[in-house]
Amino acid sequence: MTSATTTSTAASEASGLDARTLETSVSKELTKMAGQSPDEVRCEGKLIAEVGATQNCALRSGSTWLPVTVTSTGLVGTTLEFKIKVGETAIPAPSY
Repeated sequence: MTSATTTSTAASEASGLDARTLETSVSKELTKMAGQSPDEVRCEGKLIAEVGATQNCALRSGSTWLPVTVTSTGLVGTTLEFKIKVGETAIPAPSY
């Protein structure tokens, strides 16, 4: 899977997306990108609504975890735009 630019559908607050909302948004966008939903998405924390801000996430497909980097690209009203990049090398299950 390669990187893609996508827009979240619900920013929980103007300052960014909390971890749970980010996980849901990332899962929805990955489903659109890949045609199937990941088994699980975990994010380390909040994605700040500031261009260039990043947050580490991970997706699980079966027993394999892959790293995901989410980068803020803009804020339009309360909609946070972000880019998702999925790594190709498996990682251990995240502790977050």
